[in-house]
Amino acid sequence: DGYKVVLEADNGRQFIEMVESGIDPEIVLLDITMPVMNGYETALKIRANQLKTPLVAMTAFVLPGEREKCLQAGMDDYLAKPLDFSELSDILKKFLKGELKNNQHGLPGKMADTNDLMLLVGGDSYIVKRIVKEICNEIPGITKLLTNMTLTNDYSQLKSTCHHMISTFSPMGNENEVVKCISEMNNSDLTGQTAKAATLHLVDKIDELYKDLLFTSNSLEQNL
Repeated sequence: DGYKVVLEADNGRQFIEMVESGIDPEIVLLDITMPVMNGYETALKIRANQLKTPLVAMTAFVLPGEREKCLQAGMDDYLAKPLDFSELSDILKKFLKGELKNNQHGLPGKMADTNDLMLLVGGDSYIVKRIVKEICNEIPGITKLLTNMTLTNDYSQLKSTCHHMISTFSPMGNENEVVKCISEMNNSDLTGQTAKAATLHLVDKIDELYKDLLFTSNSLEQNL
């Protein structure tokens, strides 16, 4: 059925109360620096309650021996923050039997590369979904503006538009094709046919990304 977020707790004590009420999650990601009851204390309490659920520590501390300290507290594995999405995926595959759903909803496009975005938001898929939707909401207006520039041959607002687009698309990461195109245009003195060719190329890249983001948004809807 795919991975699903079952519950969230604001602190360790709140999670322990959930466990004591009978909730039995498939996996637990424990932030070491949680308020009220930290990750170490929470892990010890969970094991004292005989809960066998896999516990994965999440911490920004990279001191020698940190992983061993987490394991001694009863945790099964360890993730350093900011989260690497591929490492998170490996952890889920390691401890869960489910696999991510095949997203066959008939839309054109493919999964957009959201690794940089995942890192930016600490691996929170809900926030990724919201940011992807916000970018999708902005794209039609951006492509209309860029297309009008090519139709009127008026590129007087191209620089300011590039500045706006950078803030819109930067969550996708510096290696994203759209982001790279915008950066190149922003750092160049484009006029006439050169500006038109660059703008049309950018519109094509944005259209491709738009399809992929729509596909990604629907995939996230199914898997969350």
